Amino acid sequence: MTDRRPGLRERKNERTQRAIIEATLRLTLEQGFETTTIAAIAEQAEVASRTVFAWFACKDDIVLGGLGEDVQRLQEALATGEGDVVDRIEAWLDAEGRFVRDVGELRRLRYRAVTTDPYLRSRARALWDDAEETIAAALARDLGQSADGIGPRAFAAAVMGVLVGLRRLYLTEPDPSEAAEQLEAGLAFLRGGVAALGHARDRAR
Repeated sequence: MTDRRPGLRERKNERTQRAIIEATLRLTLEQGFETTTIAAIAEQAEVASRTVFAWFACKDDIVLGGLGEDVQRLQEALATGEGDVVDRIEAWLDAEGRFVRDVGELRRLRYRAVTTDPYLRSRARALWDDAEETIAAALARDLGQSADGIGPRAFAAAVMGVLVGLRRLYLTEPDPSEAAEQLEAGLAFLRGGVAALGHARDRAR
């Protein structure tokens, strides 16, 4: 049986990256993201500034790089996955657990920083806007409609509302069964929306 546990070097690298991320988040909450410098991050994380740049291309990536990867994986799932658009979103949500490295306090710090810092909130919104456009386009393809139509646009906005709500719940709700129930309710709501839009399309023909 193959031992999949990370080696010493990998564990050290993960600790270094975590220290940099945590330092950035704590400084952001204390003084704001835009005024937080790489030098200050390096000092608080107890690493050299060049080490920060060795792991992250720019300061934004320290906090938002993971979110950008989430959105990219969602776009790929919508473009290549099986089933209808809700099936593909559900599959993406199931797969995302494999990519989550932040646990406990670090995830809560990231959530607080992104939702309270004006710059980070704006940048995160831009990433989610990209995802919303992709969701509308995916449903429009399924329905044979324009992605600019009110139906696909409203559905995409609803998806984002469900995802944001689930994210908040997973970070604040200690009972995982409650989060799982809300996920099922959210997916059922989205399936109902797709069915309603499909019926409307059929009646219009």
